[in-house]
Amino acid sequence: MLGEEKMKRFIGFFIISIFVLTSLMFTLMGCGNATDFTVSPPTHTTSGTGGESGNGEEIGLSAGFKLKHNAGLADNIEGENIVYDDRYYYFNQVRSAGADPGAWYVSYEDAMDSYEKLLAREKERKKSAFSQLAFDEEYGSKEYWEQTYADKFYMVTTGAGSTNLSAQTKQKYPTALYGLFSLRTSDDLGDWTVVGEIDGYAVMAEADGWINSVPENVWAPEFNRDPVTGLYIICGSANSKSGDDTTEYNPDTEDFDKYYNQWDRINMLIAISPTPVGPYRFITADEYYSYMAQYNADGSVKTVLDEESGKQMAIYRDDLLDELGDSYKNGDTVYLTEYRDGEFVNLNGNAVRKNSLPLNFAYYCQQIIEAYPHWNIENRGIWPCIDINPVVDSKGDIYIYFSQHSSSVMSGIQIWVVKMQDWLTPLWDTLTHVASPSYATIYTDGVSSSSLEYLVHKKRADGSYETTTELRNFAINGVYGAMTANEKAVNEGTFIVEKDGWYYLTYSPFGYYNREYSIYMAVANNPYGPFVKMHEYSPIIGIDKTEDCDYVAGTGHHSFVWAGDELYAVYHCYFNPNNNKDENDNFLGRGIAIDKVDFYTYDNVKFSDVVEERISADASFTGKGEDWVRERFVDCNNSNYFGNNATAIEKYNDNVPIMYGNGPTYSLQPLPKVVLPNSYENVALNAEIEMVYGEDESAKYANDGMFTYQKWSGKYEVVGSLDMGQLKLKLKWSEPQTIRNIMIYNSRDYAYAFSKVKSIVFKLASIPTWYPSGAPYNGYCYINDLKADESGWNSSNFTMRKGGSAMATFNEVTVSEIIITISADDKVDPTMSRNIVKLSEIYVMGKNA
Repeated sequence: MLGEEKMKRFIGFFIISIFVLTSLMFTLMGCGNATDFTVSPPTHTTSGTGGESGNGEEIGLSAGFKLKHNAGLADNIEGENIVYDDRYYYFNQVRSAGADPGAWYVSYEDAMDSYEKLLAREKERKKSAFSQLAFDEEYGSKEYWEQTYADKFYMVTTGAGSTNLSAQTKQKYPTALYGLFSLRTSDDLGDWTVVGEIDGYAVMAEADGWINSVPENVWAPEFNRDPVTGLYIICGSANSKSGDDTTEYNPDTEDFDKYYNQWDRINMLIAISPTPVGPYRFITADEYYSYMAQYNADGSVKTVLDEESGKQMAIYRDDLLDELGDSYKNGDTVYLTEYRDGEFVNLNGNAVRKNSLPLNFAYYCQQIIEAYPHWNIENRGIWPCIDINPVVDSKGDIYIYFSQHSSSVMSGIQIWVVKMQDWLTPLWDTLTHVASPSYATIYTDGVSSSSLEYLVHKKRADGSYETTTELRNFAINGVYGAMTANEKAVNEGTFIVEKDGWYYLTYSPFGYYNREYSIYMAVANNPYGPFVKMHEYSPIIGIDKTEDCDYVAGTGHHSFVWAGDELYAVYHCYFNPNNNKDENDNFLGRGIAIDKVDFYTYDNVKFSDVVEERISADASFTGKGEDWVRERFVDCNNSNYFGNNATAIEKYNDNVPIMYGNGPTYSLQPLPKVVLPNSYENVALNAEIEMVYGEDESAKYANDGMFTYQKWSGKYEVVGSLDMGQLKLKLKWSEPQTIRNIMIYNSRDYAYAFSKVKSIVFKLASIPTWYPSGAPYNGYCYINDLKADESGWNSSNFTMRKGGSAMATFNEVTVSEIIITISADDKVDPTMSRNIVKLSEIYVMGKNA
């Protein structure tokens, strides 16, 4: 056994083409029953100068003592279960059921900032009546926040709870009807614990709100945190009550085919909470602005008269002025919003109460009312919205990305964005159409538009309706670029990642019922676009577009979460990757998975090339000409994001980093470094790679953090020597590294993949602390014939299950060099592709000694 007591995880093993979830026990054994301390001398003065002699004689393949290790999935007996150490690894066994996950990481700093701002708010509101004891009883002490909320991941998923709430919840929250969105927390993105206050759910529905009395279409929640107030935000969608011309929400109807109208009452929701676990309440102006306002000694809202407008204005608390990004100082009077007739209104002057929709395009946005008019209510639109992605960018600006859903007016699911002045106030004029299924991009100039096919319902004499279609043009819809690959009628599940001035619009095409439902990417140099779809580099996380995939599918609707400085996709996938339906044709549902995402520039994709390709294709397709298309990249879809006087395309000559996912995986993977024990991380990233036998120019791919997955990435593998029939390389560090693990990732190509690693020799910088006193020692240890996980390939159709590796976990050793040898004789199929063997990545878990 290893020197430490292990924290073991039982996992169900994946038998080819069948997803098996079981709980049988199988003890993970090492590669030998006892550590062999017999010392084999190195052939050369370092462990890295040797190879094959030419006649099969081994040189530099073993030196020092044999290192006892566990080999992960490679030690499994087919059809049984194995154990792994969940302190170091995760496995996408989809132990947590759920769909459309929205994830967030609450750091210690963010938790403490939220605590201090909540404390300041309560002191401001209650003045001399404030009691620290009462505050602690209601919200928890600072120590409680540190222990309970800080340094944790949070996740919400689609769905709602029962209207038959528990007695405990009803007593604590007597106005609650039901809860929305299952809320879970985790220390490691793998094991999730339900923590939602409303019987496990995050958001509290109440009878006097706009939401329907029973849950309908409760979909796709996402997290954010407001840096100004410290509030935690959940956005999502749900059906409203059935309204009429006196309410802000629309009526239900059965006047024509339900297919057309069943979605008409889906609306965006925004809910807020001072703590990560809630309960989250539907946002109102009175609740939201109370977290920022100054109060008088009697508890009333402090206001000042704005002489220019004649309005009574609430003002910001002094302690929040630094958050506003301007050169304010304590004591300055800074307007928050209007306080009218005893209530706050938003910055557009609208009251937002419990029965008001916070983002009501069909009621307030005149362009939408004109383009998507309600068929029987005057001055009202029909514009259901789903999949809300709230974004706070590096400038502190708030944007809401979302999908316009099919309705009784329009079919198809498209992506839009609107800028917010705050979490309650849309800038309606910034509403911009940014993506549509199967089109490469969307252009907007505020005047021009493509003709779109609208559904039209005409009332007959007998009171029934006749539904037809007709082409209509409205500038708000924009101009469609040329068609790209078929995406069915769906662009949904949007999530924006901003990095170094690039805005990556990630989305899912095809629909959740399709195995190819995956994470795709479009890119722009600003929040409004034009966003150009990068189909040649998509999916980021999704099944291989060129090969059979029998181990994972349906890896679509997602969120991204920063775990320290590492980016992870949190997505859902099918329970059964091959047929996710039962014998009665019912959809089986989905489970939660994660995988790492990063950015690469190997292809040197210039933004100028991306832009010019679109100009070339779209000048004729749109009928607008090259100058018009180019101007849309200059003015950023009529937003003038870079100023009214901009004449050039920003970042035109820069490389566009390509967003790339290490997944989807169904194999052991290292946990995010922010949750690894002992300050472990991937020290291979800092190693110098020396190629002994192989193509020198491919050496850089050994430790770039990317194992190969999609076909386009296959050229980024380490290539062995054809003449020598092996791949041999050395990792060297300028300072000794204390390591616990090594993972050597296989090629994505069956023809070049290995079944085992012939040798790993470690040059030790010091004697291991656990090494027996007096045992022979010469500064080396080794592992021979390290098996790759056999579930990492499918020999029946010559394909790889990507993300598999040959891995070893062992007691800590401190090293200065590692030399790895893989023989072409040990390929999965030695008869294929001559004598060439490849690897795609090396991961070494460790830390500076």
